[in-house]
Amino acid sequence: MDKKRLVVLLPAFNEEDTIGMVIDEIPFEKLQNLGYDIKIVVANGPSTDRTEEIAKKKGAVVYNIAKGGKARDVKHALNMIDFHYDYLVMLDADYTYPSEHIYDVVKALERYDVVIGSRLKGKIEDGAMPKVNKFGNMMLSLMANILYDKRVSDVCTGMWGFRKYVLDSIEIDADGFDLEANLYVESAKKGFKIGEVPINYRRRPNKPKLGNGSSLGAVKTGLKIGWYLVRKRIK
Repeated sequence: MDKKRLVVLLPAFNEEDTIGMVIDEIPFEKLQNLGYDIKIVVANGPSTDRTEEIAKKKGAVVYNIAKGGKARDVKHALNMIDFHYDYLVMLDADYTYPSEHIYDVVKALERYDVVIGSRLKGKIEDGAMPKVNKFGNMMLSLMANILYDKRVSDVCTGMWGFRKYVLDSIEIDADGFDLEANLYVESAKKGFKIGEVPINYRRRPNKPKLGNGSSLGAVKTGLKIGWYLVRKRIK
């Protein structure tokens, strides 16, 4: 029987401290036992440290993206993939999302077109998500549910799974941390079946996760995401 082909996509910017740990934690054996052939792709945009070197030593394909910004990096990496795959799981390369949950996402993709890894349904490590971020995530998810008539708990999560035909049909027009809202909106508006699995969430080892570590920065990012959700609904 032909193996199913899975891409693990890691958007990365100066993640030399963590990207090796993220790749090492991927449950290769469990996924291979399910019949998957796994390829790691790093959207490197554009790191100035040893991210590329470490990722390549771990066997990853690295695409160096000239322009920064998570959404642009992901969009360009998807366009650069020149081999066949059936499923794709994306997670941040900063070690906040345990790679072991890739297995749970892939299992759920047997029933859904799109799978969200929900931090709010899993265990959040102390200090990993400040109260203002958690409240904002809950409010943005509620807004997304009302606007698009879906039921998800964590629209801002950085861990997503897709069947390839979903990625072939959606448009990425975000430019930063509104990427996740972009992915959700496109999937919902096109009628794809969206599921969730609970995942754990860890503190970022070496620097703040969002908004440069400030409450004001997190609020500004949240407002940008909220406006994206509204703008795409009325467009």
